[in-house]
Amino acid sequence: MNTTKYLKVFCLTLLALPLLAASPCLAGDASTPISPLEPLAFLVGGEWEAKLPPQADGRQISIMAHFTWANNHQAIRISNNYALGAKMAPYVDGIYAWHPGKRVIVFSYVDARGNFYEGTVKPETNGLLHEFAMTDPKGQVTQFTARQTRDGGSAWVNEIFTRQDGHLTPEVKVRYEKVKTAPNKN
Repeated sequence: MNTTKYLKVFCLTLLALPLLAASPCLAGDASTPISPLEPLAFLVGGEWEAKLPPQADGRQISIMAHFTWANNHQAIRISNNYALGAKMAPYVDGIYAWHPGKRVIVFSYVDARGNFYEGTVKPETNGLLHEFAMTDPKGQVTQFTARQTRDGGSAWVNEIFTRQDGHLTPEVKVRYEKVKTAPNKN
């Protein structure tokens, strides 16, 4: 290599060093700030089950909920299914993320019928408050409020209300229990 090529490589290396040092996974800095998604972190890992009220014919349907960190750790993915025994059917898929401009956790997901949900999540004492809108495939919008309340270390209760003219009408209340823990990937 001639001197000019060495100089170019040296300069490029100097330019790249600050970028590498700024990368949290390469910097090894123990003072990495707590994620703004920390209020949702208890959901991540494993499988949660909510047994719905029995159907008129006596069948027991459950919701099987899965929450995982995105690879970049800047979002939490949600993927839920309905379960009837060993038979599974899709329910919702979506994402939670921190919106730096709004300074709030936001989420959006879509269900198997094509309904689109979007809203915000705010931490409350012992739980989370979701305020969101559901837009159906025809464009009709329904407003909702949901409260997730922790029930010990391995359960939480989800209460969903429709919201209209400042009034909340209860829709459903289910209790999720952790039924599987994800293997440790350390």
